[in-house]
Amino acid sequence: MNVTVRSMSVDDVGKVKALIEKTILDKSMEKIYESRDMTIWNDCYDESELEHIAREYRTYLLFDDSNRLVASGYVKEDGDGNAYIGMVFSDPDARGAGLGKKMIELLEADECVKGCKKIEIIASMSAFRFYRKLGYDVKDGEYEMHSFSGVYGIPMEKFLNL
Repeated sequence: MNVTVRSMSVDDVGKVKALIEKTILDKSMEKIYESRDMTIWNDCYDESELEHIAREYRTYLLFDDSNRLVASGYVKEDGDGNAYIGMVFSDPDARGAGLGKKMIELLEADECVKGCKKIEIIASMSAFRFYRKLGYDVKDGEYEMHSFSGVYGIPMEKFLNL
């Protein structure tokens, strides 16, 4: 699949919200999450939060040949030499096309990551093995679930070679 990459603007909020909702509420997620938890997770990405992300973070969107949004993500640097990746979602209809990996590669190569010691991410239970394959490990060497805005995730990190 050929993709076009661009940053997210406030005008993209509706498309990004639709992608996130489609991904989180996908039937395959029901094997992992309770319906209530899926709703809470989806609600974390309301319009004001997405507008904030569009304005404040380094964002990436991937569009397919028909200009359909197929993946999203952002990265930010925390000022202490760490980067944080978030909002990594790929369209369930395009699974297996390498979109998640492409997104992570774009985020890790972003200018704000240069000079950082490590990258952190909160992995959903459904994405934990995916991040492990990309070189991330559980944060501080402890596999532990944490609640973030009422949704459980696994803090992960990847140390960078400076």
